[in-house]
Amino acid sequence: MSRGGIGAGRQTAEPDLAGDPRRAGGGARDRCWADECVAVSQGAADYAQKKSLHASEQDRPDVAEARRFFIRRQPTLDPDRLVFIDETWAATNMTRRYGRTARGLRLLAPVPHGHWKVTTLVAGLRCSGITAPCVFDGAINGERFRAYVEQMLAPTLRPDDIACSTI
Repeated sequence: MSRGGIGAGRQTAEPDLAGDPRRAGGGARDRCWADECVAVSQGAADYAQKKSLHASEQDRPDVAEARRFFIRRQPTLDPDRLVFIDETWAATNMTRRYGRTARGLRLLAPVPHGHWKVTTLVAGLRCSGITAPCVFDGAINGERFRAYVEQMLAPTLRPDDIACSTI
């Protein structure tokens, strides 16, 4: 097959399967040598899946049984009894260094200089709202997390509450 140049592959005037009209007629991704073209959008039967990783411990018999038990038990869980422990943070070096202003004008914005700090917020999330919020100066670690659970979260828990953490 001859290499006819850019756009030698088949191009159609209809949108691709994703429905993006900007790609109608062949976009930059469709331009290739005729014998090197690969279909970008394929039919419903032929689709690629992303690689999904999972912890190898899930294959252990005891963990697999515990997961099956939890999955069977999920419909009986009361959402009002679930407490998800969540953590977020902000750092002073996240300050934007660029901005927009009218042409010819200088944008002035004060930012902290040189003393970068991290502030971490940990809180329990319930259906009814946030419970036991706590702010740490710096990053969270095992010692701080244990102190948070023992001193802040535990006193707010009721019997039969289920606390879940991804930290």
